Amino acid sequence: MSQPRFMPALNPATAGGDLPVTEYLALAAATGYEWIELDSRQAPQLFALGAQRASQLLREHRLRIASFFLPVNWRGEDARFEQELEPFAALVPFFAALGVDRCCTYLFPNQPTTPEESRRRIGRRFHSVDRILARSGLRFGLEFLGPAHFLLDPGCTFLYWMQDMLAFAESISPNVGILVDSLHWHCQGADRAALASIPKGRIIYAHIDDAPPGPLSAQRDDDRLLPGEGVIDLAGFIQSLTAAGYAGPIGIEIDGPYLRQEPPERAARRARSAWDALFSRPELAA
Repeated sequence: MSQPRFMPALNPATAGGDLPVTEYLALAAATGYEWIELDSRQAPQLFALGAQRASQLLREHRLRIASFFLPVNWRGEDARFEQELEPFAALVPFFAALGVDRCCTYLFPNQPTTPEESRRRIGRRFHSVDRILARSGLRFGLEFLGPAHFLLDPGCTFLYWMQDMLAFAESISPNVGILVDSLHWHCQGADRAALASIPKGRIIYAHIDDAPPGPLSAQRDDDRLLPGEGVIDLAGFIQSLTAAGYAGPIGIEIDGPYLRQEPPERAARRARSAWDALFSRPELAA
């Protein structure tokens, strides 16, 4: 039996983000996942367990790590950034040995400096991060944020549009690409053609979620629904990812209060069931 083109990955924002990493792995395995994401807190926790124990846990739970979020404070002072690169350089080969090939972070559209200075400063720091990742064979994904309320934050607008983030990623290194989230794509107009036209290999990772009805200008980043419960053109999203050549895990990221009051196991199972229902649709069924 051939492996499906896309596989669901549990994202800690959906369920289990407050658990110790060992319990998070157990939660994912118990609720039907074969892939997980780790956030910037969980990644160092797993590293602290050591290579032998981490590998054993992943084997026991039959799990693979789709991606981990960058555990380096690249937004702060230069000294702190440089200080955090050293432990990061030790952490990356550890994850490479576990079969991980992606690391991601996100950028707020507005930055405290001018666009020109932001491009120089962030680009220089991401180049340093990417050099470390590339040495171990990992790629680096940059996530753009689509909800318009981010444009009201203090500072100067640096990068907002998907295509601008892609161009910025390409300016850093061929090893850098973008993370595409269905909510952010939706908030920028859900342009199927623009997503489908991204060159193969430039989409490093993807997230899936849904949004309630309403004007795009009013959509909040923390107001998300499970896939299939809202108004996002998820069939178009998946078909466009396919056209762009992306294949692999997709993180189910339901950030915000929607699932937060539920027990982690119920939240994780609901997310998995929503994925299965979405991919049973005739236009997406394998």
